[in-house]
Amino acid sequence: DQSNLKSNTSARKSRICHCFLLIQFETLRIFTIFQTFKTIATMKTLYLLLVTVFLMSFSLKAQVTAENEQSVTYYMEELFLGEAMSISNITFNGVSGESTNAQVGSFLIVGGYLPLSSGIVLSSGGVVGNSAIFGELTTIPGESAYSDIDLDLIADANVFEVVAIEFDFVPAFEFLVYDYAFGSEEYPEFVNSFNDAFGFFISGPGIDGPYSAPEQFPNGSKNVALIPGSSDPVTINNVNNGNFSCPGPAPGPCMNCEFYIDNCGIADEALDGMTTQLMVLEQLTPGETYHIKLAIGDAFDSVWDSAVILKEGSFRSMAQPPNPVGLTEIIQDEISVAINPVANELILQNIPEEISSYSVWDMQGRIALENTPVLSSNEREDVS
Repeated sequence: DQSNLKSNTSARKSRICHCFLLIQFETLRIFTIFQTFKTIATMKTLYLLLVTVFLMSFSLKAQVTAENEQSVTYYMEELFLGEAMSISNITFNGVSGESTNAQVGSFLIVGGYLPLSSGIVLSSGGVVGNSAIFGELTTIPGESAYSDIDLDLIADANVFEVVAIEFDFVPAFEFLVYDYAFGSEEYPEFVNSFNDAFGFFISGPGIDGPYSAPEQFPNGSKNVALIPGSSDPVTINNVNNGNFSCPGPAPGPCMNCEFYIDNCGIADEALDGMTTQLMVLEQLTPGETYHIKLAIGDAFDSVWDSAVILKEGSFRSMAQPPNPVGLTEIIQDEISVAINPVANELILQNIPEEISSYSVWDMQGRIALENTPVLSSNEREDVS
């Protein structure tokens, strides 16, 4: 029974108990300080200090806020949609997206733990109340009886509590871009056993894939939620630092753990593990109609939920692929740098004559190119 394997569930997931213990600890510390320094304090002063401690504890919990009062269509059109892109025919689990649903909502962070500051949540449990993004155990049997054969294929298991949002889109420019992160309460105890899965399945002109697609796209769809630099899907089993119980330490082996965030230290109020911010980048034909399905679900059972978060306003098209975060910060004067991940090319232009070589590091600090000689003022390097 998976629910019995998570150790100390009630203590680990009790936010009220956590607040009480924190207040009790702070009361003792305040009392000790008063005794040590012989400070004269009235009961009113002590009361105000306790209230302050409580509010500090509450504010830590409130750093991530969420709501699900709007329709699925609203979240896609008003929050997810970005520049140079149009979307239409939005559905949720096979029906119109005009209704609300407990498994879809929005989030906002002020100094919280999620790697994105605001956007949309798709969860295999509820978004508000006892929600996985607040570190809570949630099951909502009957809320989603929807199944998805593509998620079953990725998870290599039957997937429950499925969320599947689909819509058509037309990019104005060549590159589809959006940002996301995936997290789960299955981390880290159920790595390599309960492989909750999600996928972003795109179909349309020029796309062939093994996954399902609308009948107007008979060549199928492909999953674009992939581990950077690979063709492997982002799943619990593919992104982790081993199977262990919180608080750890993590034993490994590292499975793409450069993209993994261990939240064991804040497990009472957060997804126990999640990915870093990741990016979808797909080369398409401008002006053509494509179809996308954003889906997530629980593998094997409906316990210990997972969630995928989508960055607000990031579903957009661009004429050129975006530079990696921070890349332009190292560029001096008139030198320009661009990267084309589709062709695995790094493009440097207008390199001054006094620069004889250059090195390139990826976002994890690994050397991609070291002391590469400059052959001309315009360089193209394979960085695959």
